[in-house]
Amino acid sequence: MKTLSNFFYENEIGNLNQIHIGYNMSLYPIYEIDFDKKSYKTKNLNGKINLLWRYNDNWIKIESESSITGYPTVDLKYVVAIYQNSNGKFKPPGNAVIYNLDGTTHKILVMPELLSTNILKRIEYNKESNPPLESAKFEGGLYFSGFDWGKNQEGQIINRIQIIYDRDWIEWRELNSETGEIGKYIGQGRL
Repeated sequence: MKTLSNFFYENEIGNLNQIHIGYNMSLYPIYEIDFDKKSYKTKNLNGKINLLWRYNDNWIKIESESSITGYPTVDLKYVVAIYQNSNGKFKPPGNAVIYNLDGTTHKILVMPELLSTNILKRIEYNKESNPPLESAKFEGGLYFSGFDWGKNQEGQIINRIQIIYDRDWIEWRELNSETGEIGKYIGQGRL
């Protein structure tokens, strides 16, 4: 079975930053690649960001009206993309999509009931439902904000998705990339 390779962030003028794949790797662009000059240099990309990878000797590109961040799943069978702005095809709270390696949509994630104690207190304070979908109407109210690899309590590497509520409150959950189910609570934080 072939897997993806050469995972990149690409800006709207074609500059590429390669993202290394693995546990505890930075999800931020590492360096810009100039294929013509065969050179690499550290640079942050500006502007709208797309995802780009190779699969079965083809380049696959995921793009949108807004910026996208993403990362391959632990089993390297899918790519989870997070659409960053509220103007585009995938708006919060449905702004996370699991793609097959050929670029077709596998699953659009559904916001789960939130579990962290900090968020539950904030939901109660705001007198909202759980999941607090009414907050998604406001910028920063409720959205998927990131995806990477984490470790569970048994020390196994897992798919980890990050949710932000009410601009400040973070919840990390385990993601089953096959079913799209957002499962076990992993941790919480505050921006």
